[in-house]
Formats: sequence, structure tokens, C-alpha cells
Amino acid sequence: MEVSSVLDRLVDATGGGVCRLASDGTVQDYSQGFAVLAGIRQGSKGRLEVHTLLPGMPALGSLGEAAMPEPPVFTHVGDDGIARELSPALVEGKDREERWLVLVDHSSEARLRRKQRRMGRELEDLQSELRTRENAPLSPQVRTMRKMAASLEAALECGERYRHEVTVLSIQLSDKGPCGIDVSSLILRCVRGVDDVGTDGAGCFCVLLPHTEARGGRIVAERIGAKLLAAGLGGAGIGGAQAKSEERGAALVQRSERACAQSKADGGEVLLAVDVL
Repeated sequence: MEVSSVLDRLVDATGGGVCRLASDGTVQDYSQGFAVLAGIRQGSKGRLEVHTLLPGMPALGSLGEAAMPEPPVFTHVGDDGIARELSPALVEGKDREERWLVLVDHSSEARLRRKQRRMGRELEDLQSELRTRENAPLSPQVRTMRKMAASLEAALECGERYRHEVTVLSIQLSDKGPCGIDVSSLILRCVRGVDDVGTDGAGCFCVLLPHTEARGGRIVAERIGAKLLAAGLGGAGIGGAQAKSEERGAALVQRSERACAQSKADGGEVLLAVDVL
């Protein structure tokens, strides 16, 4: 079957298809675009009923003369096995004896709408997770010393930019004391959610206290010292240092470690390098 009108060629060229219906609803002829969208096999012969070809299509009487991307869009799977989202329109002929059924393929728009809905749901899930994380209380982290160095540099850079103080504590445990004590947990209970704790795994700890001057660092150091003493870990050295302007993290930690070593050398149960703090 061949349709050669200008309208039919135009509809085909825009990704649609058109067929001519008789008054009884049978297909008289159809364009190549219509055959593709309806999934008609090549060489199909005999009487073709439009609702046999397109069983999911709304009733002809409900169709308007313009194909719209909203309902009555329907899904059609032809003999080629391809599912398409189609929008139909019905155009009456001049003599009312012929009608033209136009199909427009909205498969790409339908896929886009499904993708947008899926992405919308994913975005809502991510926003919900973000709100949950924002509302969850901050908890301090125990890091390796290598990761701690990166956190320290970031904290110093932020302190320089926004003009707030940064203090570092160094803690060195004595060889004496009961075994099986989780020192990291003891220290974590003494710091805030924005603070970080680093350890080398051999009894040395580093505590990063952003937004904290030396006076506040002293309070935290005394709190940690009391916890260690209560756990039977007397003789630990605790030293601290407040960052100077444009000081690098390594230099800051080195100053706090010197204070820690002096604290431990002084021989007290828990000593603070008060000259640094």
C-alpha cells in the first residue's frame, strides 16, 4: 500500500505516520511511517482493522484532530517487538467518508519523563539522607597520623581564612598501666564532634581542636588527663600548642610534642606543659 499525499510525506518526515480509514474503521492504506510505528510486517495483506493493529489505542470517537504528548498517549508493541509511546489524532475528510488516523511517536519524551521522575525520586532520597546526616549529632573521628596531617592542614587553612584559633594536643602514654583499655574511646569522650583524634597505634595520640585557643585546649587536656588517671594510666605526658599565624601543621605538632615530652619528663601522674598552654 502506498500513500503519496504531501501530508503523509510530511507526517512521516517528522517521525509520525498516517493511515486512511474507511467509514467502517478498516485501514485502506498507510504510509511507511505508520507501518513502522504500528509494527506492521512487510507484505501484510487482507483486511486490516485499526483496533486489531493498535489494540491499546483509545476509541476513535474520543480522539481530537491534534496529537498531544499527554493522554491519550498509549503504549503499543507491534509485530517487531518494539514498545512505543504513541499519541493518536483523527482528521475527518471533506466528504466525511474518509478519515485519517495520525500517529506521533512520543517514545523519547516518555523515556525522558520516566528518567526525570526516576532522577526526581533519587534526588529526594539524597536530600532526605542529607537532612538525616545534618540533623545527626557530629561524632569525633579516630584517624591514622597520615590522615590526621591532612585534617590538620585543612583546619589551619580554614583558621587563617576565617580568623579562628586552632590548638593541638599531643599525648604520650606511660609504659605502666593496666592492659585492655581502649585509650581512643577515653579520649573521644573528652572532645567535641568537630574535633579529630589521631594515633600511631603505639601509645601516642594527637588531638586537633579547631575553633579553640590555648585556654580551651588546657581545659580539654585536663579532662583527658583525669580520664587517663581514673583508668589507671598515670604518668602520661600531655602537651599542647596553639597555632601561630601561617604555621604549618608539622611545626605545630612538633611544638606540642616537645611540650608533651617535657610534661612526661617532669614525672607527675598527669602533667600539662602549662608554659605552652
